[in-house]
Amino acid sequence: MTKKNIKTLLIAFAILILSGCSLPLQSSNYPAWKTKNLIMNKDSNSGFMGLYIGDTAHVTDFDITVLNYEEKDDKLNITVKVKNITDTKKNISNKDFPLMWNLDKEKSSYTYPLEDNKKYPINSNEEIEINISYELKSNMKKPLAIYYGEVYEDKTDGNSYYFYIK
Repeated sequence: MTKKNIKTLLIAFAILILSGCSLPLQSSNYPAWKTKNLIMNKDSNSGFMGLYIGDTAHVTDFDITVLNYEEKDDKLNITVKVKNITDTKKNISNKDFPLMWNLDKEKSSYTYPLEDNKKYPINSNEEIEINISYELKSNMKKPLAIYYGEVYEDKTDGNSYYFYIK
C-alpha cells in the first residue's frame, strides 16, 4: 500500500469515527433520545418517542395530541386532545402529563399541573380536549417537554412520549 492510499484510508477512517461520535449528540438543544420514531427495546417492551406540538402519540389505550401551548403570566397553558381507542371506558388524569425540563441532563426535572389531580373518564372511541396549566419557574429553560408514560394493566411501565416545546 502506498503512502497516499494509507493517508486517504486514515482520513476516511477519522471522518467515519468523528461522525459516529457526534451522532448521539444530535443537537445541543435536544437530548440524544429525541426522535420522530419509536425506539423499542425488544426485551422490556419499553421505548421512547420524541414528538412536536401537533403530532399524535398512538399509545396502548389512547391517541394523544398536544394541540397547542401558550406562555402567559408565568404559566404554561396547553391543550391536549385524547381519544380512547379501546372498547372500554378509560380514565386519564391531568397528572398523567408532567412538564419536564433539563432534557439534556442525565436526570430531567419535572413538575405537575397547577390544578389538583383531575380525572377525565373517556368512553370507547370518544375524544376529549383537556386544558392544563403549569407554573413556569425561573430555573426552567427550553426545551421543555410534556411527558406521557404508558402504564399497562399489570402496572408495568411501557413506552415514554415527549412532546417538545421549543
